[in-house]
Amino acid sequence: MVSEVRVLDADQVHFLTSVLAHDFEPFLWTADPLFTGFGAVSKWVADRKNNIVNFHPLFATPEEEEKKAFRQAIDRFFRDHYHCLRFRGGQELKKRTRRSLAGPPVNRKIGRPKHGQRVKDTHLYSLPSPVPGERNTFASCGYKFKISKPLQTRWYFHWDHYVENGGRIIKACEFNQRMEIPAMAVIVRDPEWLANQEGMHRYVVSRPWP
Repeated sequence: MVSEVRVLDADQVHFLTSVLAHDFEPFLWTADPLFTGFGAVSKWVADRKNNIVNFHPLFATPEEEEKKAFRQAIDRFFRDHYHCLRFRGGQELKKRTRRSLAGPPVNRKIGRPKHGQRVKDTHLYSLPSPVPGERNTFASCGYKFKISKPLQTRWYFHWDHYVENGGRIIKACEFNQRMEIPAMAVIVRDPEWLANQEGMHRYVVSRPWP
């Protein structure tokens, strides 16, 4: 009988830390950028937790009690990280997955703004057309997205995340100097990619097909 509280060894902790940084945080910023609660990402965590326990060699064991203990420990690992990020206002996640808000976005073709000059995204990117009569709703290529006011100016995707998740339409030269692009610009350039990302169902109002 294993203890109810399973202590993960160093290799397991190192592996889970990598999963948090490279898989969980990018997904979190797409699925729950405003940190509405762990329930918003719990299904993803449950699926990933079961996949790790069932298939990863570091967690291989024939004992069901031990598997249960692993699942509990991994679940706490994800929950603690989520609430830590939420408590900090998402600062750690923002550093890794979107531009810093300390300065204006910079486009390679335009160059750096002069001191004191304010550069708006509307100068750098094409933005989607708002749907008449539907608040915070935007249409592009048959897709409709509902994006809250704060996210319209703060939600960015990094080039690496875009490419690693199958993005092919938007070219590197269209990203700013930090290699990031506003989600609003992605709606214009590659709405299909955006609509098919994990967790985007809450933002997609309609698609070109039923």
